Amino acid sequence: MLVKSLVALLAISASASPIKRDAATVLSDLETIVSEVGTFQTDFDNWDGSVDSEVSVLFADYLALENDLNTAISDTEAVSSLTDSETSSITNELEALGPALMVALEVMMLKQPDVVAAGSEALWLTILETLDGDFNTLAADLGTLATTTTATEAQGVVFTDVDTAFASAIAAYSES
Repeated sequence: MLVKSLVALLAISASASPIKRDAATVLSDLETIVSEVGTFQTDFDNWDGSVDSEVSVLFADYLALENDLNTAISDTEAVSSLTDSETSSITNELEALGPALMVALEVMMLKQPDVVAAGSEALWLTILETLDGDFNTLAADLGTLATTTTATEAQGVVFTDVDTAFASAIAAYSES
């Protein structure tokens, strides 16, 4: 019976239509990332320095953010082009993401002594480097889709600011 159920499930999965990935999907992904960054920032800011809450809350926040970033990267890479209007909407969302991410990175730098006290600075340095790489990939992918010079410039400014914030946070965690 189990084999029949698995075969039926596989047949249904194989016949299911693939997920449509378009500008609306990318925009939704970015909105999710903005929300996830906000959650991560709030939880990091409220972190009491304990290893238990670091693992159960902060690391879970990181995993969710990493998953959302990978989804956005995959979805962005699947989109072949954007209209000017879609580019504008995505650029607007990036302009919300940039400051949110910079605040989260600032909180991480302020909490760096607590991270050192918990003995997990190497872990968070690796996490920062991973997230920095993911955001760079997303920036490059979105940059190839931008349809207007204004959008390209705006995205460049946002990601330059974010890259600078990541460099500062990585430097702070590298010194520990």
